Amino acid sequence: MRGGSLFIPGLRAPSPRSREQFWLVYRGRQIAVHPAQGIAAGPDRESELETAAVHYLGRHEGCDVFAADLAASAAPPPGLEFRELFSLYGQMSDPIQKLTGRAIQVLEWDRTHRFCGACGSATETAEAERAR
Repeated sequence: MRGGSLFIPGLRAPSPRSREQFWLVYRGRQIAVHPAQGIAAGPDRESELETAAVHYLGRHEGCDVFAADLAASAAPPPGLEFRELFSLYGQMSDPIQKLTGRAIQVLEWDRTHRFCGACGSATETAEAERAR
């Protein structure tokens, strides 16, 4: 993913998807990073992951950005390791740091709002907005 800070939020991935994709891969509150660099990075395609949930976040300089939540028992993608997100602040560029923060908020919201707080019934994803 190139540098810069132009981010355009989005709800649904365009069809067809951009050839350039950037995946932020989480397992709970841990993010997959390059071990030596401590920089958030995931695979280029969803097919390389066993995901529990995937959310399109938007476009950063023409690159489609996705957040993926893996199962608690999932191994990190090849060549990456899981680290606590907060331990990486200050090691990532400002645009990537903002994207990782947005991603963890969306994934945590999705994980904790799958059932109605009043009646306990399962919620459904809304089509026109990020809502349940």
